Amino acid sequence: MNVEICPENKQTVLYSTQTAMKAYYPLPDALSQQDVLSFLHNHTALAHLFWPQPVIGVDQRRTSPTSTIFSIGSATTKEKATITTAADETVCEEQLPFGLRMRVAYRVIDTSVGGNGNGVSESSNRLILPDSRLCLEEERSVTAPRPLSLLLNQKDGPISKTVSLVRALNEFGRNGKDVGLTLASLPAPTADPDDAYELEKSKADW
Repeated sequence: MNVEICPENKQTVLYSTQTAMKAYYPLPDALSQQDVLSFLHNHTALAHLFWPQPVIGVDQRRTSPTSTIFSIGSATTKEKATITTAADETVCEEQLPFGLRMRVAYRVIDTSVGGNGNGVSESSNRLILPDSRLCLEEERSVTAPRPLSLLLNQKDGPISKTVSLVRALNEFGRNGKDVGLTLASLPAPTADPDDAYELEKSKADW
């Protein structure tokens, strides 16, 4: 018997998406919400932090005012990544081998705003906000073919992209909000090809 899968359902049937709990990181008081957003909207600066050169070769192509496509890796093994910005967030999506797709979204949260005005829902996530006026919200997920998704395991702690970004934002606030000086003063981050997830022989503990 032949089973037909509707195109709109094919993605759901063949792939599985797993999402990590949101995490929050304090930002310096010297920065305003707009300062942080301006840094998050700088795709070139983010690429410098996310895919350090010469550890990783990076070519970029601006496709619109809000989206940039990056080719990452050597001449023989190229992977694709896209950084897209909206008014209140920046999203980085990477296409990795074996059909893996990694996604991480960053937003700036003003903890001094009450209720839902700060973008955080009234849930347990709100209880883990740091004691800081502004914080960076990290929301990440991985989409994988269903057989492979059973072998994925999320690493504990912040991913290397987030570590580099928080370090840069702290330096950005310290040096008078100079992006070029910020990037020049930071040590080259270590590339992590597995990023937030690693393959394991057992099912991930979420």
